[in-house]
Amino acid sequence: MAIAKEFVEQGAFIYALDIKNGGDYSEGTSFIKSDLSKEEDWSASILQVLEEQGRIDILVNNADVISYTPIHELVIDGGYTAQ
Repeated sequence: MAIAKEFVEQGAFIYALDIKNGGDYSEGTSFIKSDLSKEEDWSASILQVLEEQGRIDILVNNADVISYTPIHELVIDGGYTAQ
């Protein structure tokens, strides 16, 4: 959340996506409940942001997935689940 708070302080508008409801997000942050282990959830979230803001300038992926596979070898349907 420190990343989001820093961007808000710099004047950015933030969307936080998380499987858990809400969180301690600062003013200027919109929350979208989303299970990022499901392609349909993150696709719908990205479309929502684009519809509401018209663009995405910066995307920070801070999702917690543990894998020892090199990132260029990961597949979307890798059997990962969010806790």
